[in-house]
Amino acid sequence: MIRMDLLNSNRFDNIDLHTQEGDVDSFPICHNDILHFPVLSDVDFIFFRLFGPGLGNLLFPLYRAFQTQRKIGGKLVFPQFFQIKPGPFLRMEKDKRTYFCLFKRRSVGDTALHMRARFTKSISEDVINQPDFQLDKAKIITYAGLKGYFRDLELQHLADFKDYLLGRASHVQQLRGEIARVSKDDICVHLRRGDFSPEAAPGAVSGGMNYRISDEWYVAAVAAARKIFPRARVRIFTDECSVEPKLIARMKCDEVDQSRNALHAVMKMAAHGAIVASKSSFSLWSAFLGQQYMYINNDFELGRYMPNELIECERIWA
Repeated sequence: MIRMDLLNSNRFDNIDLHTQEGDVDSFPICHNDILHFPVLSDVDFIFFRLFGPGLGNLLFPLYRAFQTQRKIGGKLVFPQFFQIKPGPFLRMEKDKRTYFCLFKRRSVGDTALHMRARFTKSISEDVINQPDFQLDKAKIITYAGLKGYFRDLELQHLADFKDYLLGRASHVQQLRGEIARVSKDDICVHLRRGDFSPEAAPGAVSGGMNYRISDEWYVAAVAAARKIFPRARVRIFTDECSVEPKLIARMKCDEVDQSRNALHAVMKMAAHGAIVASKSSFSLWSAFLGQQYMYINNDFELGRYMPNELIECERIWA
């Protein structure tokens, strides 16, 4: 039986999931001349990037840069999210993932910091935790890739990071209004299709990310969630251009979300009390940002991406 008092508690507020001897926490907070630069793709032309992953994966280097800047000082370089990639266009996906309008237009100062970080000698985030490293010699620290996924992210910076995203978001008043209409008794369903691979054949391995999950599983997971959240409104968030009416009816869904962009979608998803998750970093970001109760597929290897104690979850078999 799931304890309802845990679902909305602040039980993780005092947990430090990443502090170790020699970690960056040991440095004094006085390095105001350091630039923290999240590298979102290798081909970065300042005003746009070529290729690059989806928003879920782009948030990892941004969060790591954000939390280190909070700990040792300096300035966070707000990166260029606008990217050009042909795949979503060729597959005729609903979300083309260019991320042109996710955030407000960057200022001249933002662009200047980006140019300085992009064309000046830098050091990797991996270097600063080495015992013999002298932080006062660092001018620009880069943060790239997925690293340990959520294992590298510290919860003590979560509230500030959410405020940072909202402060930068485009059409923020619309977003705040839509978030306000979501209750912590509500359930979001992340129905991910797009470029994800079909489920593996029986006996094959599909426990990692980027695999689709069957409609039957989603129906079973929503039914399980409704037992814990009986007054919930159920909202589907999907990258599909349309959802079959029969599936909507089987899940007893109240609404199919029509968010303006991916950032709006993940922030609205995070406002729900529970998530029926896909095998994607986007779903995990919703669960992390909202500290949600999460329903996951029975074979999803969640431990590869986040510590077991980070999010309460329930496995659904179908």
